[in-house]
Amino acid sequence: MTSDESINTLRAIMGEDLDPELARKALVKHNGNLEAAVTALLDKDNFDDETLPSYSHSTRDRSARNDDLQATRKLMNTPVAGVSTSIPFHPKEQDVVIDLTGDQDEDPELKHALQLSMENEQQKTTFGPSDRAPDPNWAVVPSNILAPTAISSEDQSLAQAIEASLNTSIAEDKFDELTNEHRIRLDRRPVALRSRDQSRCYSTLLLQSIFFIPQLRSRIAKWEVDEYAEAPTDFPGWDSKIFIDLEDINTNPDFVPFTLLHLFTYMDLAVLSYITVDDLPICTGLSAAASASDIPGDLTSDYYRKIVYNLEMEFQKRALKLDDSASEQRVFHLRYVPSNLQVNHPGLDERVDTACVRVEVRGTDDRNDLVSCLSAQLGLDSGMNDMNANGEFGGRPNFFLPSEVIAFHLSRLQPEKEPIDLIGPKPKQANDERVPFRYSKSVYLDQFLNENAQLAASKRAERKEMLKEIDGLVAKRNILTQFEGQDVLKNLEGTLSYYERTATKDGGPERLAHLSAMVEKLRKAILQVKDEIKSIDDRVAHLKNAAETIFDDPSMQKHRYDLRAVLVHDGLYGRNHLYSYVHDGKLWWKTLDHHVSEVSEETVLTDSTGLHLGAGPYMLLYSRAVPEGSEIEDFQWPSFVKKQAREENESMLINLSRELAENARLVHGMPPPDDTLFAPDASLSTNISVSAVSGDVAMDVCD
Repeated sequence: MTSDESINTLRAIMGEDLDPELARKALVKHNGNLEAAVTALLDKDNFDDETLPSYSHSTRDRSARNDDLQATRKLMNTPVAGVSTSIPFHPKEQDVVIDLTGDQDEDPELKHALQLSMENEQQKTTFGPSDRAPDPNWAVVPSNILAPTAISSEDQSLAQAIEASLNTSIAEDKFDELTNEHRIRLDRRPVALRSRDQSRCYSTLLLQSIFFIPQLRSRIAKWEVDEYAEAPTDFPGWDSKIFIDLEDINTNPDFVPFTLLHLFTYMDLAVLSYITVDDLPICTGLSAAASASDIPGDLTSDYYRKIVYNLEMEFQKRALKLDDSASEQRVFHLRYVPSNLQVNHPGLDERVDTACVRVEVRGTDDRNDLVSCLSAQLGLDSGMNDMNANGEFGGRPNFFLPSEVIAFHLSRLQPEKEPIDLIGPKPKQANDERVPFRYSKSVYLDQFLNENAQLAASKRAERKEMLKEIDGLVAKRNILTQFEGQDVLKNLEGTLSYYERTATKDGGPERLAHLSAMVEKLRKAILQVKDEIKSIDDRVAHLKNAAETIFDDPSMQKHRYDLRAVLVHDGLYGRNHLYSYVHDGKLWWKTLDHHVSEVSEETVLTDSTGLHLGAGPYMLLYSRAVPEGSEIEDFQWPSFVKKQAREENESMLINLSRELAENARLVHGMPPPDDTLFAPDASLSTNISVSAVSGDVAMDVCD
């Protein structure tokens, strides 16, 4: 760099109002060191006892210059993010040295300073444009951006899920209408129910799921269609406000079971692989899921409560005509109230009766299955239901009147929220690695029934003592095996190995005898420790097994409920992010929109979908165990409904190829068609017949 270039650079840093002569003197005094010259000028140093001329501070004040200097130093010393600092910097070799000494008018001191600067140029960073080829590794980027760090597999899964959600437009989640040829059901797999509105797909999954509850299907098949009458206002617990908001519901109280009668008949006999139910009256006026923030579990549980309330009221009303005690035989609504409170009202009471039990999923290892979460929520593990000195039990709820069907709404708590209804010690914090929620094929609810409160409380107290003993044994084992963070047994074995292999090689008889005695003592000590550890491990295993199976008692296994359906949400929004598992006979089927496929029972019970998005299974439908084989009973649907369904089937098959139609008839046991009854119609509707479930048809039948 020439002297003129150095002076211009200094003036560019300090401001154009800097006197060039003053800049030259600053460079001379500091041997051409640009940074030292800037510092001297900022400190108002004098050069050769000359007064430092003042220059305008209105343009660049001292603080601004200090900021420039600090920024210059940072730029010179701060590595660029993402660029390796291990790459050596090789300045371009100077092929031509410009002789600045030929100018006789130059100041001798400046010449000397420039010579010193040129001698050290190979070791100093130079300023100014470079003629080097562009290199992307040297691109200037902000220095305050941190380099990426390693992320966990959970965060990666979450990032991928969010990216997939953003890449999938909601507008692309369209309703695909299949042609008639592709809609024919050529085997006995379940019929799917669909909605064109993706925000209401949760309702179709629920309606399909309740079809596979044997107790409900049996009652609906035997339903006798009465002439519609006024709603009974004197029936205990009757509340017409809970009815689904439909046009005829208050004047036609058996509207819901009559609608399900038609729907279930079609689902059993239809040759179609799916039915679109948008026009079905019980599917209109539903709450819509506007976004992924609208949890499908909340919407589904509300819809379920409305439907089964109407069903329960009709079932009880008809049962009262036959038997006064039949009102206590609940189909959907169980009663659970504090054990010290008696409610003898036989009718439905919203204060104590519920059709859908909300279960708070806490996500901890010790409370991440259905039974343990339910126990914690009812406060049964905290001693609240233990018997007191007066022989009375605590005030936590028990099940008084169990129902034939129980729905569990799985509500996942956010990590930052505290459990609202938890009594007793707080659960352990959830691990970073989330654990799937566990539920079993069958569950016994005897331990939650009020009739078993005393026996259940004694068994819980016994289990509590077992767990306490387990904690003491584990602490004792730690004392035997750990000391100051080291493995005691491993250290003893290492010492024994030293005495056996090394120490006994040399020495006199007396020393060898002493070492042999030490070896024998170490062997006995190690053997004793191992025996004690084995004894502790065996006892702990026995106690754990006893604690886990303490309710596996015939007296506590009288009320068995089997899993009928599971509704699952993967955490994203749309029709392709909700699906169901239903149990039909010995097989499990998965329904995703119109796709129905067979899956294993293990898949149903271990599905971890939505784990990292706070989603997953959101509703479990259980019902009382029935004799094996009866759950796939061939129900005798009413003849007039069967006739309508068969006419719909024939009108569909008549437009298909002969081979496809014959295969469908063979699978569904249909007789050959009567050509005089049907004529081809290419404009067939693919929806379920709305007239088949309307009040008008019902009135015609009744007349």
